Amino acid sequence: MRKILFIVALLISFSSYAERILKDDDHASIEGHVFDARTQEPIAYASIGIKGTSIGTVTDKDGDFVIRKLKPGTYT
Repeated sequence: MRKILFIVALLISFSSYAERILKDDDHASIEGHVFDARTQEPIAYASIGIKGTSIGTVTDKDGDFVIRKLKPGTYT
């Protein structure tokens, strides 16, 4: 009986772990570079937002940004 309980507990743990891995892989990201169209200089610390959401970020000193862990879809 102990062996069966151990195997069931092990299967439940593995199932939970596998579900977490699948959920982490089921995310999208948006990344980019913000620069001045005229001078081609990067724009540091610019606010980036996804329209209609509260999701956003700020560019780094080189004008680069990444927004991670988004649900797959179309964003504006």
